[in-house]
Amino acid sequence: MRDLLSKFGMKFLAITALLASTFILFSPVIHFDYINFDDPDHIIEQPQIQSGKLRSLSDAFLKENNVNNTYLPFTICSFYLEKKIFGLSSASSHLINLILHLLVVLLVFQFSREMGLSFTASYAAAAIFALHPMHADPVAWATGRKDLLYALFYLSSLIFYCRYQQTFRSDLYILSFVMAVGSILSKPMALSLPLILLLIDYVQFKSAGRRRILEKIPFFVAVSLIAGISYLMNSRPVPIEFPGSFLIWGWHAFFYIQAFFWPVALSSLYGVPLPVSISNPAYWCACLGLLVIVPGFLVKKTGARWYAFAIIFYVLSTFFLWRFDRFDILTVDVRYMYLPSLGLCIFLGYIIEQALMRSVRYAIAVLSLIFVFSCILSIRQELYWKNSWTFWSHVIDTRPDLYFAHYMRADAVLSERFYSGLSSDFEKYVYRRLPSQPQGFKQQNLVRTKLHFFRFLYAIRCFRYGLSKGLWHRDEFQQIPSEMTFMNKGLAFYLIGDYKHSLHFFILANSTGKPKWFKCFMLGKNYSALGEYATSIKYFNEALVLQQNNYDVLLARGAQYALIGNMNAAFADALQLYTIDPQAKGAYDLLFNVLLALGRLDDAWAVLDKELSLWPHESQVYWHQGVFADRHGDKKAAAKYFCAAKESGYKF
Repeated sequence: MRDLLSKFGMKFLAITALLASTFILFSPVIHFDYINFDDPDHIIEQPQIQSGKLRSLSDAFLKENNVNNTYLPFTICSFYLEKKIFGLSSASSHLINLILHLLVVLLVFQFSREMGLSFTASYAAAAIFALHPMHADPVAWATGRKDLLYALFYLSSLIFYCRYQQTFRSDLYILSFVMAVGSILSKPMALSLPLILLLIDYVQFKSAGRRRILEKIPFFVAVSLIAGISYLMNSRPVPIEFPGSFLIWGWHAFFYIQAFFWPVALSSLYGVPLPVSISNPAYWCACLGLLVIVPGFLVKKTGARWYAFAIIFYVLSTFFLWRFDRFDILTVDVRYMYLPSLGLCIFLGYIIEQALMRSVRYAIAVLSLIFVFSCILSIRQELYWKNSWTFWSHVIDTRPDLYFAHYMRADAVLSERFYSGLSSDFEKYVYRRLPSQPQGFKQQNLVRTKLHFFRFLYAIRCFRYGLSKGLWHRDEFQQIPSEMTFMNKGLAFYLIGDYKHSLHFFILANSTGKPKWFKCFMLGKNYSALGEYATSIKYFNEALVLQQNNYDVLLARGAQYALIGNMNAAFADALQLYTIDPQAKGAYDLLFNVLLALGRLDDAWAVLDKELSLWPHESQVYWHQGVFADRHGDKKAAAKYFCAAKESGYKF
């Protein structure tokens, strides 16, 4: 009995050590920001999440997601519940992702045991899965929640199914089916699950009788119906050209296996290698790699079934990702390999066990080196997701010709801070490379539209109006009727004070694209500038429905309320701003002015006193001191403070 407890205790400590190591390895992600790659559309600006109403939770099941027309209601619900319980922040999103990854690691271990592997082989498989650099992306990216959730439900379904096949208990079959539905509702990639159930039957039970096939029909029906929603939204004709299409297909098929076994210099975004020709090393290496994989099925040894399981599991769970064309700029993504790598991890776990049985000393030495190497690569990979700047900079380092990455990095820079190198960044890396890009006329003009807009915006921020005027009249900046172009034009007109034209283009943008808080916000700003205050407040309210507690919108609405004399509503917005950020100057400015208007001088003085402790030499504080002194009839002191505010750059 003591030996049994001791053995159980050692296994428990080993699993605990693996989970602790994984948590420590990925713990930096808790401090990462949201990035401007799908996070805004999936989370920050997702209407079902931001409304905070229970009805929106049902909307997640009745509407497809507004990113890539995918149907993933469970993922949307997870962010909705996160917001209701913890408040939506990047820290909570990343922490939950990390916890989900730890749960998936446990399920990988348990599934390996259910498949008949020993503790050692199962533990090795779980360790490879937990620490592999390819798996850093779903953990470090907030939107990667969909990969983690679908893997969690998927593995749970497989485990319940394995136990059902051993006992034929109906409750285990029902649990397996429910988990399968949960997986496909988390991400459409779970459509492979019924095929994997057939694979498990083949590997475990060596037969595929009538009963085993009939058991899969409910899985096929449920998965096909749900995944079909996303398929119908994204279906398109695929042009097949020989031999180019088949070279592209073969490259996709081999890419993920190559990245799994050689995870060095991974990028988060990839495109089809150019030119598409057998003379391109990327394609003949892929063809050679696929030829090397095939003979492994002919080997009649003990590990042959695990090799076959690994390759077939990979094929069945990724074949629908292998493309024949270059429809998108980005065609592969290493995070797609999060669950499909399971079979390879199990095969390597078996190999590691065999190596330990033959020579413990050398096996441990080699495995230690692989462990350290994998941890270093995983840490480096996760750090790329720290913020939008680090993410897109890494993509640009690996794909300097990818104009999309430069555009997104510039968007992050303009959204967060002024960056003096922005113009040169575009000139050096994007604009000069554009003529060599193999794209259609419309796509090239779309790129030029983006480039000229950001150069125009850069010029405005530098107060270089002469340059901005020249850029504004470029033909490429004017001609494409798209939501992005309308927004760019509207923002440009707003910056130069032409509110009528700005309003016109934001109305067009609002009518052509999906709902976004920023469009409603800018409509409200333009209506306010044109004196239509009631309409302005209406659009500010719509913006807050799409993104609750948005600081900029609340500040604008509060100022609007104060302008029309609704001081109580302005006061409520000012208090809400203060709770969002107790050290934001805009909240203090609005609160001070509203309290003065309400005649609450003591409270206004308390706000001013707090400002003095936070920013004793800021222009806003000088101005408030002047206003307060003038209110009390001290004209001399008021003049002094107003003069100090003007000298320190206060905008009247």
